[in-house]
Amino acid sequence: MNMTRLFTASAFAILVSAAYAQTPKAIAVRLDPGDDVLVALRKLAKDHQIKAGVIATGVGSLAQLTIRFAAKPDTYVMKGNYEVVSFSGTFGVEGEHIHLSFADKEGKLTGGHLMPTVCKVDKTFELVVWKIEGWDFKRKAGPIKGMKLLDPKKTRAKRS
Repeated sequence: MNMTRLFTASAFAILVSAAYAQTPKAIAVRLDPGDDVLVALRKLAKDHQIKAGVIATGVGSLAQLTIRFAAKPDTYVMKGNYEVVSFSGTFGVEGEHIHLSFADKEGKLTGGHLMPTVCKVDKTFELVVWKIEGWDFKRKAGPIKGMKLLDPKKTRAKRS
């Protein structure tokens, strides 16, 4: 059994850090209206050479995103004013897997899998991530066509 499935992304980062005496490095960025959250996350991964990252939190508002709901093949482009209440996942230079929940202006909550397309900030977005040394979050083809699944590999960690 893949033990990473038993933990949330944040709990997984803490577990990995404790088990291998590594302190995750926190990296934070504030995004402005019109910025793309996924472009920013990918830039963080590249600029900080993040092979294994966990999203600690993401809060703010989005003007556009594409989401897929559980067990549904279709994706939905959402445009409007959405307040993000939950944003979590794993990422690295090879890609990302993110889930989010967001509320519309009436407070209706929606959530699902964030698709790797345009994800535009409405007013602001605060993104905090953890870089985990000693791991490489590889992605490999899964049973669903076009879906790349996490294939974590332990590497030799750099000592801080």
